Amino acid sequence: MKKFELIQKIINHSFRARDLSRVEKCEKNSRLRAPHFALPARRPSIRDLRFLLRMSGRKRLLSSVEGCMLRQAQHERNKRKLGSERVLVLLLLQISYISATVKNNLVNIQKINPTFCIALAYATPDNFTHEIIYDCCKCYLLRDVALRLDAVQKELAKMISKEHPKGLGLKIWDGYRPLSAQKKMWDACAKQFPDEKEREQYVLNPVNGGGRHTRGTTVDLTIIDLATGKELDMGTTFDEFSKKAWRDYAGLSNEVKKNRQLLDTIMQKYGFVGVKTEWWHFDFKDWRQFEPLDIALSQLD
Repeated sequence: MKKFELIQKIINHSFRARDLSRVEKCEKNSRLRAPHFALPARRPSIRDLRFLLRMSGRKRLLSSVEGCMLRQAQHERNKRKLGSERVLVLLLLQISYISATVKNNLVNIQKINPTFCIALAYATPDNFTHEIIYDCCKCYLLRDVALRLDAVQKELAKMISKEHPKGLGLKIWDGYRPLSAQKKMWDACAKQFPDEKEREQYVLNPVNGGGRHTRGTTVDLTIIDLATGKELDMGTTFDEFSKKAWRDYAGLSNEVKKNRQLLDTIMQKYGFVGVKTEWWHFDFKDWRQFEPLDIALSQLD
């Protein structure tokens, strides 16, 4: 039975005629105004019942009703408290689930294909910052991106020729980069590029979306000869901040142009796109759909 129906039943059956007459007399009393004790037109509540009991002099029943009201108020408070705690617990569980999902989705690419040549520049001081940026020398990418890179590696390995009797492969300088590392790199470029607009041509400002590497969708790489491990000539070294590293730079030898074209063509075939200023930089085409992450490399795997 619904609460208001129960209250109405108590009101209809708990009062004798003389009790109701007392209420009527109170209504006629000039010291009290009728709206203060007359039942409203809405559905009756426990407060209405309490009022009628007080007016009719039913003290014992009134005491029981007041006790009931106190218990109900306490129940409502507990319910609200429990509700807020439940929401907090669910929120924490959701955050934990998202965090675990992201961690599970970032994979060590050598577990996908152990033939990748990994040479993370920022895991050593041999980079433009002259500092160790990463806390381990393992390359991570989102699983789908890593699988696409695996397809590139397998196709390159089939390119066997007299010049490359064991085929070609990929040498990877950088992959997923935690947001904290991106901030450190941005600050390290301040002396070389004090103008932030110019600096953003080489290192993305972590304030403006976090940077592309922080999403696990970007990779810096080149092509090597699997027989010798030697890099194909691309015209510059990795992370050279000059226009010679730009994709549209005209003053390149035919061999360099051919090697860069090979890299661009095979990466684009598997869903990667390059950037204007770095021939080695490739983003997964849907990189904008992913959020920046700040999980240390040592916490993965």
